[in-house]
Amino acid sequence: MWERKKLAAMREIQRTALDLFEADGYRHVTVERVAEAARVSPSSVFRYFGTKEMLVLWDEYDPQILDLIRSGGGDWRMSAAELRSANAEIEILLREALGRRG
Repeated sequence: MWERKKLAAMREIQRTALDLFEADGYRHVTVERVAEAARVSPSSVFRYFGTKEMLVLWDEYDPQILDLIRSGGGDWRMSAAELRSANAEIEILLREALGRRG
């Protein structure tokens, strides 16, 4: 039950943050403002997400995917070239999400 409440709170905080980022731009929105709009404390935002960036990047399925990888479910091995390519794509997505040019 606690895990469901935590996920519901995280979804609401993230939705609120994304709405604020869209309306006012990522750089102009503080964690404190997100917390106030989501009716939680700033420490709750940091406890759930760790950083402001994770408000954008967090996906509720991440823990399930990590569990699958840890348990060896599926072939998750990547070549060095595939890993470099994935890393480059992630960097591009992060820059776009944060409104930065590379």
